[in-house]
Amino acid sequence: MKKIPFFQDPNAVTKVGDEFVILPKAVNEKNKVGLVNETAAFIIGRIDGHNSTEEIANAICSAYDVDFDKAHDVTISFITQLFEYGICSWKEES
Repeated sequence: MKKIPFFQDPNAVTKVGDEFVILPKAVNEKNKVGLVNETAAFIIGRIDGHNSTEEIANAICSAYDVDFDKAHDVTISFITQLFEYGICSWKEES
């Protein structure tokens, strides 16, 4: 099964210039407004409801010359944070 992330709340991520700003539904101690780093912005740019986590990780490997396992771990970790903030959700396809 492929895990495919999609934006549950597309308005929670805003591009400002070359950077992305995350605006969670509820701003509190756990969920804060923030800028994301270059790798996170790269991942956000590929969350479209079609790219699987493996496809996003492969794109990271090509762009940043890192191994797949590291890229996949970073991808899953970041998207899981977006899920916890209510910004992203998952669908599974075989």
